[in-house]
Amino acid sequence: MKEADSRAINIIGIPSIVLMENAALKVIKNIDLNLNHYTVVCSRGNNGGDGLALARHLLLKNKKVKIFIVGKPENATVDFNVNLKMKK
Repeated sequence: MKEADSRAINIIGIPSIVLMENAALKVIKNIDLNLNHYTVVCSRGNNGGDGLALARHLLLKNKKVKIFIVGKPENATVDFNVNLKMKK
């Protein structure tokens, strides 16, 4: 997946924040949305940014979401922080 992400970003030119959003939307389409409570655990890398985007979309669907972030704040990627600062 790392290679696929790298190719999408560096060769095709898709910004990684767009890849995160697309990943979150694909998960939303493929999970059981009949539940009301979700837990999302995120590292501070770009995969964690995917998790934050997913959590935001769940919140937009009026789901209750607990988000746990692991790792040192100084290790967060730029796009992780972008998703962290987004509002629902």
